[in-house]
Amino acid sequence: KLLYILAIALVSAGCASEMADSPKEVGYLVVSIDWDSHDMTKAAEVDMSEFDIIISGQEEISCKCAELPEILELTPGAYSISVSSPGQEPAAFEQPMYGGHTTFDIKNGQTSSVKLICSMLNMKVTVNPSTAFTSQVKTYEVTVDNGYGKLIWTKADVDDGKAGYFTVAPLSVSLTGVSLGDAALSYYGLISDVEASDHHIISFDTF
Repeated sequence: KLLYILAIALVSAGCASEMADSPKEVGYLVVSIDWDSHDMTKAAEVDMSEFDIIISGQEEISCKCAELPEILELTPGAYSISVSSPGQEPAAFEQPMYGGHTTFDIKNGQTSSVKLICSMLNMKVTVNPSTAFTSQVKTYEVTVDNGYGKLIWTKADVDDGKAGYFTVAPLSVSLTGVSLGDAALSYYGLISDVEASDHHIISFDTF
């Protein structure tokens, strides 16, 4: 009876050892990032090193683009990956937002190559009044609001070509000012046809 129990214990120990020595299933990921054809001209201007990378699935990984290894080792399964630029304010000057997202699978012993297509996610707004307008006013301000945040351009901001960026939503535009004859100026309008990557140029003519 004692020998029987000992034999069972040895067999069980042998199975545990065999399982511990079995190789872990693993696959590999190579990530490249490219620009949407609409935004190709921005590729040379944008430093992507501080963009955030998030990988979700069997494992969770987050890092900066500059920290992303050339080859990642991952547990097999289904994943998603996203890239996004820093700064996510709904309205801000000089803050274009870029990003991209895709899904992929990792298979045991295989290398998956994933290309992330990065595009502009918000909208650019600039103010460009006509000379006929600016020659008739002392001062003015332009306010643009997307319902989540607003930006105000002074005359000096307009002269400097300052660009504002807004998350995608209809834009309300209002102007207040004073003419050379000291008359109060006001205007209100709405831009409802909006999409990511749009550049809305707001212009005012004679009044």
